Amino acid sequence: MLQLVILTIAASLNILLGAVVYFSNSRRDSNRLFLALTIVFSFWIYANHWSLHPGDFDVIYPARAVIFLASYISLFVWLTIQTFPSTSLTEIKNYKTRVLFAVVVSFLTLTPLVFKSATIDKDGTTSTVVGPLVPLFGLLAVVYVGGAVKAIIHKFRSASGPLRDQTRIILIGIGLTFSSIIITNFVVVLLFNSAIFIEYSPAFSLFFSLAFAYGLFRHRMYDFRTLATKALTYITALGLLVVIPSFIVVNVMRSIVTEVDTLAFNIAMTATIVLLVSAFQPLKKAFNAATAKIFFRDNYNIDEVIEELTQITIAGYEINELGLKAMNVVTETTKASYGDLILLDSSGDVYDSYEMGKVPRFDVSGAADALRSQSQQIFPGDDFLSGSEDREAHSLDLRVEKFMTGAKMDMSIRVKTQEEIVGYLLLGPKLSGNYFTKQDRDCLAIAANEMAVAIQNARRFDEIKTFNETLRLEVERATKELRESNEKLQALDEAKDEFISMASHQLRTPLTSVKGYLSMVLEGDAGRVEKGQKDLLAAAFTSSQRMVYLIADLLNVSRLQTGRFVIEPTLADLPDIVEGEINQLKETAKAKKLKVTWMKPKPAKWL
Repeated sequence: MLQLVILTIAASLNILLGAVVYFSNSRRDSNRLFLALTIVFSFWIYANHWSLHPGDFDVIYPARAVIFLASYISLFVWLTIQTFPSTSLTEIKNYKTRVLFAVVVSFLTLTPLVFKSATIDKDGTTSTVVGPLVPLFGLLAVVYVGGAVKAIIHKFRSASGPLRDQTRIILIGIGLTFSSIIITNFVVVLLFNSAIFIEYSPAFSLFFSLAFAYGLFRHRMYDFRTLATKALTYITALGLLVVIPSFIVVNVMRSIVTEVDTLAFNIAMTATIVLLVSAFQPLKKAFNAATAKIFFRDNYNIDEVIEELTQITIAGYEINELGLKAMNVVTETTKASYGDLILLDSSGDVYDSYEMGKVPRFDVSGAADALRSQSQQIFPGDDFLSGSEDREAHSLDLRVEKFMTGAKMDMSIRVKTQEEIVGYLLLGPKLSGNYFTKQDRDCLAIAANEMAVAIQNARRFDEIKTFNETLRLEVERATKELRESNEKLQALDEAKDEFISMASHQLRTPLTSVKGYLSMVLEGDAGRVEKGQKDLLAAAFTSSQRMVYLIADLLNVSRLQTGRFVIEPTLADLPDIVEGEINQLKETAKAKKLKVTWMKPKPAKWL
């Protein structure tokens, strides 16, 4: 009865794992094949039990059923490994031929060509009389299972990052399954001459199922990871603390007592099992603590992380320091091996990039272009992993996946406000080799929202600061240019003043002489002057007088600009001054046929 319960649990868990994997993404061939494999595993478990307890049936029928199902186990193991993690069945070379060969061999196992007859020995083992085609079944098992092992080893060697960890888990599952079957079916029988474990050997297929399901889930390891690891450790602990000791007790009792009353034996076995189960319960707390340390050592408090990020965002750091501190918190919290925060400006171009850890080299601008295709805030998202119905979005996400694989990144988080995308947060594999959990994704989603607003504000402040600095530099440059231009103008002005002063002095001297000689000629000092000649000389005198006035004005302007024009107030007779000016104007007025009349006032009488 106990044997049947254990086998039923193993068969149920196999089918449960297959169903969970299948419904997580029913479009992947690897998921479909894994479901088929777990179903065949479950039937094989019961067939093996039936072959050891045939009842009224001829034992040859369950024996043939065991080997019939084993043929399909070999086939589905090979197909599942070949399509892992996302290869299409049609991409496998000659897969139809291999399937046809396995089907033919499986039906031959139901004929006397493989097993002619079978009997159950006293020790509980099944003895068979083999037919001529048994080597054909052996060839099938060796080629297919061996091919699967070879394929998974090749995938392990060529993989990197999370995929390498996944293939490692599958290798461990295959190793546990087949080594357990070999030990229970051959080693124990040969060394201890006992076949009691043979009936339980099919249950060890659960190791492979658990390991492969763990690998297939890749980034969707949230709640399933908890369930799978707990279930695996509980089943292992149950086997170590209950099943194996019970088998030892049974063997010891059978070896010591040759004739045992069935009722007494059952009572003794029941008491033993109850005692062991009771001993198991007090260990549950310690066991849970141990598994938590082993499987869930990456746990953390989301509220504390968000509080730390909030303190950073409100501290008013500049964008460089803000980016580095935020990246440090995120990578430390998620235990990512490295990370990169790519920031965009308001036009969508790369603004800056902040790395944490040893980030693989890649083109940041090309990364930003690829990440713009990301359909969800976090990649890979649920829609992508479950096979989104939106073909266009799925196609764009494939572009993101290609970049992520090339850049050796495991997670991409879009940092976005309500108005714009301010950047992307990229995270590499975890240092522990584990996968990003649902807790990680929830925390990263909240953190991205917190960071988006803070980064946008810091970026705008930085842009304003940069604009002010640019404006200051432009003003300084313009001021310098104006200063230089002013200095040049001042130099030119000084040169002009010097030229005017020099030219005025040089011109005034000869003009004064010309004016004096003309005045002498007009006044008759050189002899009598005819009227026509006098008119011409008067015009020349007027022009020279005008030039003298102009040169005098120029000299005065030059003196004013150079600060050398000095006014010295002295006592003067204003009528005499006016009379002198009038006399100078008379000749000019006469030349223009004008008459200037000046009535000089009489001198004042001083009392």
